[in-house]
Amino acid sequence: IVYNQKEDIDAKHCGQAVMDTLIQRVFDHELRPAPITIHWFPLPKRRLLCIDFGTSYTLACAIGTDGHSYMVRDCRGEASFPSAIELHSDGSYAVGNAVNTLIPNSNTYVVRALKRVILGAGSVTYGPYHFSTMLLIAMLFHSVKRNAEEFFGVSFNETLLSVPVEFRGYETKLLESAAQVAGLTVVRAIQESSTASLLTTAHAATLGYSYLLNIDLGGGTLDISAAEVSDGVCEILFSLGNRSFGSMDYDHMVCQYAVSRLEREYNLAPIYSDSTLYACILAQVEQIKIELSRCNHTRFSLQAANQMGDMVIYTWDMTRDTYAEITHELTVQLKSILEHTKKLLKESIIGDEKFLIYLTGQGSKLFIIPQLIQETFLGTPIIDDYQESAVCQGLAQQSGILSGVIKELLLLDNLHSYIDIFCDHRDEKKDIIYFGTDNHFLYRLIDPRKGEHPDWGTKVFDYGKYEVSNFLIA
Repeated sequence: IVYNQKEDIDAKHCGQAVMDTLIQRVFDHELRPAPITIHWFPLPKRRLLCIDFGTSYTLACAIGTDGHSYMVRDCRGEASFPSAIELHSDGSYAVGNAVNTLIPNSNTYVVRALKRVILGAGSVTYGPYHFSTMLLIAMLFHSVKRNAEEFFGVSFNETLLSVPVEFRGYETKLLESAAQVAGLTVVRAIQESSTASLLTTAHAATLGYSYLLNIDLGGGTLDISAAEVSDGVCEILFSLGNRSFGSMDYDHMVCQYAVSRLEREYNLAPIYSDSTLYACILAQVEQIKIELSRCNHTRFSLQAANQMGDMVIYTWDMTRDTYAEITHELTVQLKSILEHTKKLLKESIIGDEKFLIYLTGQGSKLFIIPQLIQETFLGTPIIDDYQESAVCQGLAQQSGILSGVIKELLLLDNLHSYIDIFCDHRDEKKDIIYFGTDNHFLYRLIDPRKGEHPDWGTKVFDYGKYEVSNFLIA
Protein backbone atom coordinates (compact mmCIF):
# COMPACT_ATOMS: atom_id res chain seq x y z
CA ILE A 1 0.00 0.00 0.00
CA VAL A 2 2.74 2.44 0.92
CA TYR A 3 6.43 2.10 1.42
CA ASN A 4 9.55 4.20 1.79
CA GLN A 5 12.26 3.46 -0.77
CA LYS A 6 15.00 4.12 1.80
CA GLU A 7 13.64 1.53 4.18
CA ASP A 8 12.58 -0.78 1.33
CA ILE A 9 9.40 -1.81 3.07
CA ASP A 10 6.95 -3.45 0.69
CA ALA A 11 3.47 -3.76 2.20
CA LYS A 12 2.53 -6.55 -0.20
CA HIS A 13 4.88 -8.95 1.56
CA CYS A 14 4.09 -7.93 5.14
CA GLY A 15 1.88 -9.73 7.59
CA GLN A 16 -1.44 -8.16 8.66
CA ALA A 17 -0.01 -6.85 11.94
CA VAL A 18 2.86 -5.13 10.14
CA MET A 19 0.42 -3.83 7.53
CA ASP A 20 -1.82 -2.28 10.23
CA THR A 21 1.22 -0.69 11.85
CA LEU A 22 2.35 0.83 8.57
CA ILE A 23 -1.11 2.19 7.83
CA GLN A 24 -1.51 3.67 11.30
CA ARG A 25 1.91 5.26 10.97
CA VAL A 26 0.67 7.01 7.83
CA PHE A 27 -2.49 8.24 9.58
CA ASP A 28 -0.44 9.53 12.52
CA HIS A 29 1.27 11.98 10.16
CA GLU A 30 -1.89 13.92 9.30
CA LEU A 31 -1.55 17.62 10.06
CA ARG A 32 -4.72 18.86 11.73
CA PRO A 33 -4.99 22.65 12.34
CA ALA A 34 -6.99 22.53 15.58
CA PRO A 35 -9.39 20.27 17.50
CA ILE A 36 -13.08 20.45 16.63
CA THR A 37 -15.57 21.62 19.24
CA ILE A 38 -17.86 18.80 20.44
CA HIS A 39 -21.58 19.12 19.62
CA TRP A 40 -23.73 16.86 21.74
CA PHE A 41 -26.44 15.85 19.27
CA PRO A 42 -28.71 12.90 20.13
CA LEU A 43 -27.54 9.93 18.05
CA PRO A 44 -29.09 6.45 17.85
CA LYS A 45 -27.41 3.40 19.38
CA ARG A 46 -26.33 2.21 15.94
CA ARG A 47 -24.31 5.12 14.64
CA LEU A 48 -23.74 5.21 10.89
CA LEU A 49 -21.45 7.81 9.38
CA CYS A 50 -22.76 8.93 5.99
CA ILE A 51 -20.04 10.00 3.54
CA ASP A 52 -20.70 11.70 0.22
CA PHE A 53 -17.31 11.33 -1.43
CA GLY A 54 -17.46 13.95 -4.17
CA THR A 55 -14.98 14.79 -6.89
CA SER A 56 -14.52 18.38 -5.76
CA TYR A 57 -15.83 18.27 -2.19
CA THR A 58 -16.64 15.66 0.44
CA LEU A 59 -19.47 15.92 2.98
CA ALA A 60 -20.39 13.78 5.97
CA CYS A 61 -23.33 13.63 8.35
CA ALA A 62 -25.17 11.42 10.83
CA ILE A 63 -28.86 10.96 11.60
CA GLY A 64 -30.10 11.91 15.06
CA THR A 65 -32.71 10.17 17.15
CA ASP A 66 -34.99 13.10 16.31
CA GLY A 67 -34.82 12.22 12.60
CA HIS A 68 -32.70 15.23 11.68
CA SER A 69 -29.43 14.86 9.78
CA TYR A 70 -26.49 16.70 11.34
CA MET A 71 -23.66 17.75 9.03
CA VAL A 72 -20.10 17.17 10.27
CA ARG A 73 -18.09 20.40 10.39
CA ASP A 74 -14.34 20.80 10.61
CA CYS A 75 -12.39 23.15 12.88
CA ARG A 76 -13.22 26.05 10.54
CA GLY A 77 -16.94 25.34 10.77
CA GLU A 78 -17.10 24.15 7.14
CA ALA A 79 -19.50 21.33 6.29
CA SER A 80 -17.86 20.64 2.91
CA PHE A 81 -14.16 20.39 2.33
CA PRO A 82 -12.08 19.75 -0.81
CA SER A 83 -11.45 16.14 -1.81
CA ALA A 84 -7.74 16.90 -1.83
CA ILE A 85 -4.62 15.75 -0.04
CA GLU A 86 -1.41 17.73 0.33
CA LEU A 87 1.67 15.49 0.61
CA HIS A 88 4.78 16.87 2.31
CA SER A 89 8.37 15.82 1.75
CA ASP A 90 8.74 14.76 5.40
CA GLY A 91 5.94 12.19 5.09
CA SER A 92 3.23 14.32 6.72
CA TYR A 93 0.06 15.32 4.91
CA ALA A 94 -3.00 17.57 5.14
CA VAL A 95 -6.60 16.90 4.06
CA GLY A 96 -9.53 19.06 2.97
CA ASN A 97 -9.60 22.66 4.11
CA ALA A 98 -6.20 22.17 5.76
CA VAL A 99 -4.71 21.98 2.25
CA ASN A 100 -3.21 25.29 1.27
CA THR A 101 -3.91 24.87 -2.44
CA LEU A 102 -3.10 28.46 -3.40
CA ILE A 103 0.46 28.48 -2.07
CA PRO A 104 2.17 25.26 -3.16
CA ASN A 105 5.93 24.99 -2.82
CA SER A 106 8.72 22.60 -3.64
CA ASN A 107 8.16 20.68 -0.39
CA THR A 108 4.52 19.81 -1.10
CA TYR A 109 2.47 17.98 -3.72
CA VAL A 110 -1.30 18.39 -3.88
CA VAL A 111 -3.56 15.59 -5.17
CA ARG A 112 -6.92 17.07 -6.14
CA ALA A 113 -10.19 15.52 -7.36
CA LEU A 114 -9.45 12.17 -5.71
CA LYS A 115 -12.50 10.49 -7.25
CA ARG A 116 -11.07 11.03 -10.71
CA VAL A 117 -7.74 9.66 -9.55
CA ILE A 118 -9.59 6.33 -9.25
CA LEU A 119 -10.22 6.44 -12.99
CA GLY A 120 -6.63 7.40 -13.78
CA ALA A 121 -3.27 6.47 -12.29
CA GLY A 122 -3.08 3.60 -9.84
CA SER A 123 -0.61 5.34 -7.55
CA VAL A 124 1.05 8.64 -6.73
CA THR A 125 4.80 8.96 -6.19
CA TYR A 126 6.23 11.90 -4.27
CA GLY A 127 9.86 11.84 -3.24
CA PRO A 128 10.63 8.50 -1.59
CA TYR A 129 6.95 7.76 -0.92
CA HIS A 130 4.55 5.72 -3.06
CA PHE A 131 0.83 5.99 -2.32
CA SER A 132 -1.74 3.71 -3.91
CA THR A 133 -5.09 5.19 -4.91
CA MET A 134 -6.76 3.16 -2.19
CA LEU A 135 -4.48 4.53 0.51
CA LEU A 136 -5.02 8.13 -0.62
CA ILE A 137 -8.78 7.67 -0.35
CA ALA A 138 -8.31 5.88 3.00
CA MET A 139 -6.37 8.91 4.23
CA LEU A 140 -9.32 11.12 3.26
CA PHE A 141 -11.87 8.79 4.87
CA HIS A 142 -9.80 8.52 8.04
CA SER A 143 -9.69 12.32 8.27
CA VAL A 144 -13.48 12.46 7.81
CA LYS A 145 -13.88 9.81 10.51
CA ARG A 146 -11.73 11.84 12.91
CA ASN A 147 -13.71 14.98 12.13
CA ALA A 148 -16.98 13.18 12.87
CA GLU A 149 -15.71 11.63 16.11
CA GLU A 150 -14.40 14.97 17.34
CA PHE A 151 -17.56 16.78 16.24
CA PHE A 152 -20.05 14.37 17.85
CA GLY A 153 -17.81 13.18 20.70
CA VAL A 154 -18.45 9.50 19.92
CA SER A 155 -16.79 6.81 17.80
CA PHE A 156 -17.94 5.58 14.38
CA ASN A 157 -17.25 2.09 13.03
CA GLU A 158 -19.83 1.80 10.24
CA THR A 159 -20.52 3.95 7.20
CA LEU A 160 -22.82 4.44 4.23
CA LEU A 161 -21.16 5.54 1.00
CA SER A 162 -22.54 7.15 -2.14
CA VAL A 163 -21.19 6.02 -5.51
CA PRO A 164 -21.77 7.28 -9.06
CA VAL A 165 -24.21 5.29 -11.20
CA GLU A 166 -21.49 4.41 -13.71
CA PHE A 167 -18.88 3.27 -11.20
CA ARG A 168 -17.82 -0.27 -12.00
CA GLY A 169 -17.82 -3.01 -9.41
CA TYR A 170 -14.08 -2.93 -8.80
CA GLU A 171 -14.18 0.86 -8.35
CA THR A 172 -16.90 0.57 -5.72
CA LYS A 173 -14.91 -2.22 -4.10
CA LEU A 174 -11.90 0.11 -4.02
CA LEU A 175 -13.90 2.66 -2.03
CA GLU A 176 -15.14 -0.03 0.35
CA SER A 177 -11.58 -1.30 0.89
CA ALA A 178 -10.35 2.24 1.52
CA ALA A 179 -13.07 2.74 4.12
CA GLN A 180 -12.10 -0.56 5.76
CA VAL A 181 -8.47 0.58 5.96
CA ALA A 182 -9.69 3.83 7.54
CA GLY A 183 -11.53 1.86 10.24
CA LEU A 184 -15.03 1.97 8.76
CA THR A 185 -17.14 -1.00 7.68
CA VAL A 186 -19.30 -0.15 4.67
CA VAL A 187 -22.84 -1.20 5.44
CA ARG A 188 -24.09 -0.17 2.02
CA ALA A 189 -22.90 1.70 -1.05
CA ILE A 190 -25.80 3.45 -2.81
CA GLN A 191 -25.83 5.30 -6.11
CA GLU A 192 -25.81 9.05 -5.62
CA SER A 193 -28.99 9.96 -7.50
CA SER A 194 -30.94 7.25 -5.62
CA THR A 195 -30.07 8.73 -2.24
CA ALA A 196 -31.03 12.20 -3.46
CA SER A 197 -34.35 10.77 -4.71
CA LEU A 198 -34.95 9.18 -1.31
CA LEU A 199 -34.43 12.56 0.35
CA THR A 200 -37.01 14.26 -1.89
CA THR A 201 -39.62 11.47 -1.65
CA ALA A 202 -41.69 13.09 1.11
CA HIS A 203 -41.46 16.53 -0.48
CA ALA A 204 -42.69 15.27 -3.87
CA ALA A 205 -45.56 13.36 -2.25
CA THR A 206 -46.56 16.45 -0.26
CA LEU A 207 -46.87 18.38 -3.52
CA GLY A 208 -49.07 15.64 -4.97
CA TYR A 209 -46.55 14.07 -7.37
CA SER A 210 -46.10 10.31 -7.79
CA TYR A 211 -42.99 10.54 -9.96
CA LEU A 212 -39.76 12.47 -9.74
CA LEU A 213 -36.59 12.87 -11.76
CA ASN A 214 -33.40 13.61 -9.86
CA ILE A 215 -30.52 15.17 -11.79
CA ASP A 216 -27.40 15.22 -9.66
CA LEU A 217 -24.60 17.13 -11.38
CA GLY A 218 -21.64 17.00 -9.06
CA GLY A 219 -18.13 18.27 -9.48
CA GLY A 220 -16.99 15.35 -11.63
CA THR A 221 -19.95 13.03 -12.30
CA LEU A 222 -23.51 13.25 -13.60
CA ASP A 223 -26.12 10.90 -12.12
CA ILE A 224 -29.80 10.75 -13.08
CA SER A 225 -32.58 8.64 -11.55
CA ALA A 226 -36.30 8.43 -12.19
CA ALA A 227 -38.39 7.25 -9.27
CA GLU A 228 -41.96 6.44 -8.34
CA VAL A 229 -42.94 7.59 -4.85
CA SER A 230 -45.98 6.37 -2.97
CA ASP A 231 -46.80 5.74 0.69
CA GLY A 232 -43.22 6.36 1.77
CA VAL A 233 -41.72 3.99 -0.82
CA CYS A 234 -39.18 5.38 -3.29
CA GLU A 235 -38.76 2.91 -6.15
CA ILE A 236 -36.00 3.75 -8.62
CA LEU A 237 -37.29 3.01 -12.14
CA PHE A 238 -34.08 3.60 -14.04
CA SER A 239 -30.72 5.29 -13.63
CA LEU A 240 -28.07 6.59 -16.00
CA GLY A 241 -25.10 8.88 -15.82
CA ASN A 242 -21.67 9.94 -16.95
CA ARG A 243 -18.75 9.48 -14.59
CA SER A 244 -16.52 11.87 -16.59
CA PHE A 245 -18.86 14.85 -16.77
CA GLY A 246 -19.30 17.43 -14.01
CA SER A 247 -19.39 21.11 -13.16
CA MET A 248 -15.59 21.14 -12.73
CA ASP A 249 -15.32 20.45 -16.47
CA TYR A 250 -17.03 23.79 -17.05
CA ASP A 251 -14.49 25.40 -14.71
CA HIS A 252 -11.54 23.86 -16.55
CA MET A 253 -12.87 24.85 -19.97
CA VAL A 254 -13.27 28.49 -18.89
CA CYS A 255 -9.85 28.25 -17.23
CA GLN A 256 -8.32 27.12 -20.53
CA TYR A 257 -9.91 30.14 -22.22
CA ALA A 258 -8.47 32.48 -19.55
CA VAL A 259 -4.99 30.95 -19.77
CA SER A 260 -5.01 31.19 -23.56
CA ARG A 261 -6.09 34.84 -23.44
CA LEU A 262 -3.52 35.79 -20.81
CA GLU A 263 -0.70 34.19 -22.78
CA ARG A 264 -1.87 35.54 -26.14
CA GLU A 265 -2.85 39.10 -25.26
CA TYR A 266 -0.55 39.84 -22.34
CA ASN A 267 2.47 37.70 -23.23
CA LEU A 268 2.55 35.97 -19.86
CA ALA A 269 4.99 33.08 -19.50
CA PRO A 270 3.55 29.55 -19.91
CA ILE A 271 0.99 29.49 -17.10
CA TYR A 272 0.54 25.73 -16.76
CA SER A 273 4.10 25.49 -15.45
CA ASP A 274 3.23 27.92 -12.64
CA SER A 275 0.94 25.95 -10.33
CA THR A 276 0.34 28.91 -8.02
CA LEU A 277 -0.82 31.18 -10.84
CA TYR A 278 -3.00 28.47 -12.35
CA ALA A 279 -4.64 27.85 -8.94
CA CYS A 280 -5.43 31.57 -8.69
CA ILE A 281 -7.00 31.56 -12.16
CA LEU A 282 -9.10 28.51 -11.29
CA ALA A 283 -10.31 30.18 -8.09
CA GLN A 284 -11.29 33.27 -10.09
CA VAL A 285 -13.17 31.11 -12.62
CA GLU A 286 -15.10 29.37 -9.84
CA GLN A 287 -16.05 32.78 -8.44
CA ILE A 288 -17.26 33.89 -11.87
CA LYS A 289 -19.50 30.81 -12.07
CA ILE A 290 -21.14 31.72 -8.76
CA GLU A 291 -21.58 35.40 -9.68
CA LEU A 292 -23.13 34.61 -13.07
CA SER A 293 -25.74 32.49 -11.32
CA ARG A 294 -27.00 35.72 -9.71
CA CYS A 295 -26.48 38.28 -12.49
CA ASN A 296 -25.87 38.52 -16.23
CA HIS A 297 -22.49 40.26 -16.07
CA THR A 298 -19.28 40.12 -14.05
CA ARG A 299 -15.55 40.65 -14.53
CA PHE A 300 -12.53 38.40 -14.61
CA SER A 301 -9.83 40.00 -12.44
CA LEU A 302 -6.40 38.54 -11.72
CA GLN A 303 -3.35 40.12 -10.10
CA ALA A 304 -0.08 38.64 -11.37
CA ALA A 305 3.47 39.64 -12.22
CA ASN A 306 4.28 40.63 -15.79
CA GLN A 307 7.50 39.82 -17.67
CA MET A 308 9.26 42.71 -15.91
CA GLY A 309 8.28 41.38 -12.50
CA ASP A 310 5.78 44.18 -11.79
CA MET A 311 2.39 43.30 -10.31
CA VAL A 312 -0.38 43.99 -12.81
CA ILE A 313 -4.15 43.48 -12.65
CA TYR A 314 -5.46 41.67 -15.72
CA THR A 315 -9.20 42.10 -16.21
CA TRP A 316 -11.97 41.75 -18.79
CA ASP A 317 -15.75 41.47 -18.94
CA MET A 318 -17.46 38.10 -18.65
CA THR A 319 -21.14 37.80 -19.54
CA ARG A 320 -23.49 34.83 -19.50
CA ASP A 321 -23.40 34.76 -23.30
CA THR A 322 -19.60 34.65 -23.31
CA TYR A 323 -19.57 31.88 -20.70
CA ALA A 324 -22.13 29.88 -22.69
CA GLU A 325 -20.11 30.29 -25.88
CA ILE A 326 -16.90 29.08 -24.20
CA THR A 327 -18.58 25.99 -22.74
CA HIS A 328 -20.82 25.22 -25.72
CA GLU A 329 -19.19 21.83 -26.34
CA LEU A 330 -20.05 20.63 -22.82
CA THR A 331 -23.60 21.95 -23.06
CA VAL A 332 -24.16 19.98 -26.29
CA GLN A 333 -22.97 16.84 -24.51
CA LEU A 334 -25.33 17.46 -21.58
CA LYS A 335 -28.21 18.20 -23.96
CA SER A 336 -27.75 14.77 -25.55
CA ILE A 337 -27.90 13.06 -22.14
CA LEU A 338 -31.06 14.95 -21.17
CA GLU A 339 -32.75 14.09 -24.47
CA HIS A 340 -31.95 10.42 -23.88
CA THR A 341 -33.43 10.73 -20.39
CA LYS A 342 -36.58 12.31 -21.83
CA LYS A 343 -36.93 9.36 -24.22
CA LEU A 344 -36.56 6.85 -21.37
CA LEU A 345 -39.19 8.69 -19.35
CA LYS A 346 -41.59 8.53 -22.29
CA GLU A 347 -41.01 4.80 -22.75
CA SER A 348 -41.26 3.97 -19.04
CA ILE A 349 -44.40 3.64 -16.97
CA ILE A 350 -44.24 7.38 -16.32
CA GLY A 351 -45.32 8.08 -19.89
CA ASP A 352 -47.28 11.33 -19.95
CA GLU A 353 -47.67 11.50 -16.18
CA LYS A 354 -46.61 14.72 -14.48
CA PHE A 355 -43.39 14.63 -12.51
CA LEU A 356 -41.05 16.89 -10.54
CA ILE A 357 -37.40 17.56 -11.38
CA TYR A 358 -34.94 17.92 -8.51
CA LEU A 359 -31.61 19.47 -9.47
CA THR A 360 -28.92 18.68 -6.93
CA GLY A 361 -25.14 18.93 -6.70
CA GLN A 362 -22.83 21.75 -7.71
CA GLY A 363 -24.59 21.98 -11.06
CA SER A 364 -27.44 23.84 -9.41
CA LYS A 365 -25.07 26.81 -9.08
CA LEU A 366 -24.37 26.95 -12.82
CA PHE A 367 -26.97 29.09 -14.65
CA ILE A 368 -26.68 27.06 -17.87
CA ILE A 369 -27.92 23.83 -16.26
CA PRO A 370 -31.44 24.86 -15.10
CA GLN A 371 -31.95 26.72 -18.39
CA LEU A 372 -31.07 23.62 -20.40
CA ILE A 373 -33.28 21.39 -18.25
CA GLN A 374 -36.17 23.81 -18.64
CA GLU A 375 -35.75 23.82 -22.43
CA THR A 376 -35.69 20.02 -22.54
CA PHE A 377 -38.58 19.37 -20.15
CA LEU A 378 -40.99 22.19 -20.99
CA GLY A 379 -43.44 23.04 -18.23
CA THR A 380 -41.94 20.66 -15.67
CA PRO A 381 -41.25 22.26 -12.25
CA ILE A 382 -37.57 22.34 -11.24
CA ILE A 383 -36.57 22.42 -7.56
CA ASP A 384 -32.97 23.20 -6.59
CA ASP A 385 -33.34 23.85 -2.86
CA TYR A 386 -31.12 20.95 -1.73
CA GLN A 387 -28.03 21.61 -3.88
CA GLU A 388 -24.74 20.08 -2.64
CA SER A 389 -26.02 18.43 0.54
CA ALA A 390 -28.78 16.35 -1.11
CA VAL A 391 -26.79 13.13 -1.54
CA CYS A 392 -25.35 13.25 1.97
CA GLN A 393 -28.75 13.95 3.56
CA GLY A 394 -30.27 11.19 1.45
CA LEU A 395 -27.70 8.80 2.90
CA ALA A 396 -28.74 10.02 6.35
CA GLN A 397 -32.34 9.04 5.55
CA GLN A 398 -31.18 5.54 4.60
CA SER A 399 -29.10 5.31 7.78
CA GLY A 400 -32.20 6.32 9.73
CA ILE A 401 -34.06 3.42 8.13
CA LEU A 402 -31.27 0.97 9.01
CA SER A 403 -30.94 2.23 12.59
CA GLY A 404 -34.70 2.23 13.21
CA VAL A 405 -35.06 6.00 13.60
CA ILE A 406 -37.11 6.35 10.40
CA LYS A 407 -39.88 3.75 10.07
CA GLU A 408 -42.14 4.99 7.27
CA LEU A 409 -39.67 5.23 4.39
CA LEU A 410 -38.18 2.60 2.08
CA LEU A 411 -35.77 2.79 -0.85
CA LEU A 412 -36.12 0.18 -3.59
CA ASP A 413 -33.00 0.75 -5.64
CA ASN A 414 -32.52 -0.65 -9.13
CA LEU A 415 -28.98 -1.87 -8.48
CA HIS A 416 -28.99 -5.66 -8.51
CA SER A 417 -26.97 -5.78 -5.27
CA TYR A 418 -29.81 -4.32 -3.25
CA ILE A 419 -33.04 -5.66 -4.77
CA ASP A 420 -33.07 -9.14 -3.24
CA ILE A 421 -36.07 -8.36 -1.01
CA PHE A 422 -39.47 -10.03 -1.12
CA CYS A 423 -42.53 -10.30 1.09
CA ASP A 424 -42.12 -13.43 3.21
CA HIS A 425 -45.45 -13.26 4.99
CA ARG A 426 -47.79 -10.75 6.53
CA ASP A 427 -49.29 -10.65 9.99
CA GLU A 428 -52.79 -9.29 9.30
CA LYS A 429 -53.53 -8.73 12.99
CA LYS A 430 -50.47 -6.59 13.60
CA ASP A 431 -50.39 -5.19 10.03
CA ILE A 432 -46.69 -6.05 9.73
CA ILE A 433 -44.93 -7.19 6.56
CA TYR A 434 -41.93 -9.48 7.04
CA PHE A 435 -39.19 -9.33 4.42
CA GLY A 436 -36.84 -12.13 3.43
CA THR A 437 -33.66 -12.17 1.37
CA ASP A 438 -34.27 -14.98 -1.17
CA ASN A 439 -36.71 -13.71 -3.76
CA HIS A 440 -37.69 -16.64 -5.97
CA PHE A 441 -39.48 -14.31 -8.39
CA LEU A 442 -36.88 -11.57 -8.52
CA TYR A 443 -35.80 -12.22 -12.11
CA ARG A 444 -38.36 -14.64 -13.53
CA LEU A 445 -42.06 -14.13 -14.11
CA ILE A 446 -44.41 -15.05 -11.27
CA ASP A 447 -46.87 -16.75 -13.64
CA PRO A 448 -45.53 -20.35 -13.86
CA ARG A 449 -46.82 -20.61 -17.44
CA LYS A 450 -44.54 -17.74 -18.46
CA GLY A 451 -41.80 -18.10 -15.87
CA GLU A 452 -40.28 -21.31 -17.20
CA HIS A 453 -39.34 -22.36 -20.72
CA PRO A 454 -41.18 -25.69 -21.34
CA ASP A 455 -38.63 -27.08 -23.81
CA TRP A 456 -35.41 -26.24 -21.98
CA GLY A 457 -36.48 -26.19 -18.33
CA THR A 458 -34.86 -22.78 -17.77
CA LYS A 459 -36.30 -19.70 -16.10
CA VAL A 460 -37.51 -16.78 -18.21
CA PHE A 461 -36.44 -13.26 -17.28
CA ASP A 462 -39.21 -10.79 -16.50
CA TYR A 463 -38.10 -8.04 -18.89
CA GLY A 464 -40.99 -5.86 -17.74
CA LYS A 465 -39.17 -5.12 -14.50
CA TYR A 466 -36.79 -2.20 -14.74
CA GLU A 467 -34.47 -3.68 -12.14
CA VAL A 468 -34.14 -6.83 -14.28
CA SER A 469 -33.41 -5.00 -17.53
CA ASN A 470 -30.97 -2.66 -15.78
CA PHE A 471 -29.18 -5.62 -14.21
CA LEU A 472 -28.88 -7.44 -17.54
CA ILE A 473 -27.59 -4.32 -19.28
CA ALA A 474 -25.06 -3.77 -16.49
